[in-house]
Amino acid sequence: MNSAPKYPCTCILRSSIVRAMYKALNSAGVFMRAGKKLVAIDQPTDGSLGVVAHFEDGSKAYGDILIGADGINSATRAILFPDSKPTRTQFSGYFAVAPLAAGTKPAEALNIMIDSRTGNQAFVMPVGTSMVHWGMFESRPQASDNDSWDVSGDLVVERDRMEAIIAKWGLPERFRALAQSTQRVIRVTFTSLSPLPQWHAGNCVLIGDAAHAVLPFTGQGAGTSLEDALALSILLDRLRSNPARAFPLLHELRAARLAKVAAMGETLAQRSAGTSATTAAIGNFVLKVFSLAARIFGLNFYDPEITRYDCYDETSKFLASKAKDLGTDLVPVS
Repeated sequence: MNSAPKYPCTCILRSSIVRAMYKALNSAGVFMRAGKKLVAIDQPTDGSLGVVAHFEDGSKAYGDILIGADGINSATRAILFPDSKPTRTQFSGYFAVAPLAAGTKPAEALNIMIDSRTGNQAFVMPVGTSMVHWGMFESRPQASDNDSWDVSGDLVVERDRMEAIIAKWGLPERFRALAQSTQRVIRVTFTSLSPLPQWHAGNCVLIGDAAHAVLPFTGQGAGTSLEDALALSILLDRLRSNPARAFPLLHELRAARLAKVAAMGETLAQRSAGTSATTAAIGNFVLKVFSLAARIFGLNFYDPEITRYDCYDETSKFLASKAKDLGTDLVPVS
């Protein structure tokens, strides 16, 4: 057991993070355009800066560098590293958002359930003081033509499907109430990505799930993507005279941490699958005890190197260790 993490654990919807980033970008005067599909990339072969991004509609975008932050099904990765493809796992199910039940305190909403016979799981996590993020998934592939995060077009149909699964699994009544009040739902099949030997090619670099998608059991996917963005921004700022030099350094700085997060996700996934009823039952009991202790005493049971990682500090120390090698390319901290 470890003491409480440096910062409290807070569940934030991805849509809230995206809105905050869009607002910040707009305030900074950054031009944004959506609805484009990347189909090709051109860049010089002599080592000089420059990238041309070609889109499906025939338009082009020009820049010094290209950052591919386009997720697990990254078009950028498919162009730069065509042999690297995400792999479908045995886990699939639903993630959803619903109002917090009247009279329920956020701390009381937290719930994790694992079926000791099948490994099927259901969870509820509070989001702020009025919403919950909840879901359920099973450890065998769900028939679907779309292996990515698939936003349903018919909420009524998805609610009915969720209720049918809840009844089949024999989940408590509160889950049926959640299904009935669900406001947003996605069907999802979990995928993973084998480690890439590097995240860049020329003047292009991958970050986030495009570079290192991990299973969601650690709750570190969005966090590690934001860490990538922070680390890359620091590297580019300190190496502004030679930005492409930042790309191999980003991989050197981040790869070991991401490998540890990925390994932790794989371990938790295997435990979740429940190879036997006895193993799953023991794991379910331990998980509930640990979750209760964490809520009451503020304890943290994850590897502190994962949960207490300070990206800004680690990036700064990394650059200090590279100062001699980088020479005059490294701009001093202002």
